[in-house]
Amino acid sequence: MPSLFFTLNIARRGLTAQQAAMNTSGHNIANANTEGYSRQRAVMQTTTPWPVPSVNMPVGAGQIGTGVEVALIERIRDTFLDRQIRNELQALGHWEQRSDALQQVEVVFMEPSETGLSTLLSQFWDSWQELSKYPESMPVRTTVIETAQALAEALRHTHQQLTTLRSDLNELIDLKVEEINTLARQIADLNQQIFTITAAGMSPNDLLDRRDLLLDQLGKIVAITVEPVTIDHGGQTVDTGAVRVRLQSGYIDADADSVYDPGEEVTIVDWGAKAFVHELQVGEDGGIEWQKKDVAGNDVGLPQDVAGALGGELEGLLYARDILVQGYLSDLNQFASGLAGVVNTQHRRGLGLDQLGDRDFFVAGTGGSVDASNIEVNPDLAANPAKLAAGLWRAEIDSLAGDAQVGPGVEHSLLYRVEVSGGQLRLQESSDGGTTWQYVGGSTTWEADQQVTVGDQETGETLSFLCGSGAPADGTYAVTFRNEVASGDGTNALAIAQLRREKIAELDGFTFDDYYKNLIARLGVASNEAQRMAENQNVLVEQLNQRKESISGVSLDEEMVNLIQYQYAYQAAARVITVVDEMLDTIINRMAQ
Repeated sequence: MPSLFFTLNIARRGLTAQQAAMNTSGHNIANANTEGYSRQRAVMQTTTPWPVPSVNMPVGAGQIGTGVEVALIERIRDTFLDRQIRNELQALGHWEQRSDALQQVEVVFMEPSETGLSTLLSQFWDSWQELSKYPESMPVRTTVIETAQALAEALRHTHQQLTTLRSDLNELIDLKVEEINTLARQIADLNQQIFTITAAGMSPNDLLDRRDLLLDQLGKIVAITVEPVTIDHGGQTVDTGAVRVRLQSGYIDADADSVYDPGEEVTIVDWGAKAFVHELQVGEDGGIEWQKKDVAGNDVGLPQDVAGALGGELEGLLYARDILVQGYLSDLNQFASGLAGVVNTQHRRGLGLDQLGDRDFFVAGTGGSVDASNIEVNPDLAANPAKLAAGLWRAEIDSLAGDAQVGPGVEHSLLYRVEVSGGQLRLQESSDGGTTWQYVGGSTTWEADQQVTVGDQETGETLSFLCGSGAPADGTYAVTFRNEVASGDGTNALAIAQLRREKIAELDGFTFDDYYKNLIARLGVASNEAQRMAENQNVLVEQLNQRKESISGVSLDEEMVNLIQYQYAYQAAARVITVVDEMLDTIINRMAQ
């Protein structure tokens, strides 16, 4: 039969257990607003009953309960929900970065607006249209130069802003990679602490919360796979409490032709004799590299390229830099190069008021080929708008035609004549002042009252004129060139103005307006899609976080109820001690009287 001290010991255990439970509730209440904290619960269980079955056990009813103890302090956490949240966080991070980058690109283009490229391009074509009406007007010529300079400056400014945005994205990628390494180091340190405490048979709940919070932050930057590290202990698999962190889809691209090899997965946080980290870094080509480290943190081998989908904010930034912004830069360069190409081609065909031609309208300010980064108006034209080639060369063919159109390939420094033989016309040129002549292109048949062209159609070295009603006699007919700009010929200016509606091969068959509108439309659609996806992912993550909060979050109402429950249990246990004390007092102090 157990003594009163046996009952007293049961009450003591009750006091201890209820106090531990009250401490746990107090810890929950204190951390109700701590980020990443998971509520904890004192799991109570009965202690070993008495007596233990044996040959010499006392006679009597058994077993008798010996009280209560706290078996463990349990962390309320749903690991499946954690994996779901990390998977959705990486998608959220990806779309947020794409959305942010596209919104900045939209600000760069500022369309539609009165200061956007679309408006400036329209003003540019309109100025050439006006010049075709008043080719001899210097104010109109100056307007053409000013609007062209505004357009060129806007193209350069837009290119510079996109280049700056790309540089900013590079810096963000550097920061994200450094953040990944910092988080990985912190996780590795926590791994070590958690391993030590777990090995001692305790539950490092607060450390596990801190590690899960870091894993959530890491999972938003890059898609990761988290797996527990187990060891074999006496033939049994034992959880060490540590985790190994790998890139979810990233792998080492040792050979560009190799297929995906699971053995080449990129490990960020590994586990061995000591926890250590394999760092990511940005390579010289802007790609992500993986550097293996030993336990002392020294480099092992050379950095290796990381291929595959990285996921998260890092992949979003890489996509924004290499695909989105670079794509808009390429489109802008193609637009500027195409604009300069076709305008220059047409402009070189014309003449200025100084009777000279063959001048480019747009040039590369920094040399090389013209693109959006260096396009500018020919300084020679800007200094003297009279050199704008608003008119075209005309040609007169002696006794053959009164007026002929001159092809773009005709060199005005050469001498030309048309040979007539048996009703066949053929263009000849001379580069030595008429001593020797050579044919240009094939023969063309004379057709009364019809427009004919002689020369080489492929090179554009041609003359086109209206045949008379009577066939000319065989012989050669000299060609004389003249310029009628000063007398109001704005034919070339009109031809340049009409380029706005031509489909340009360099722009994939689009007109300038359509090409630019398509660019802006694609930007708008991509930006809207990125914003919509980011918003949808944010809603999904919020829902998952609410579910997580309903499981792991601290409810102050629930904790207050638990506190009252533990308080009354504590008071009852204390009352048991009082009763036993009175019983002992009766036995010890009063039974002898």
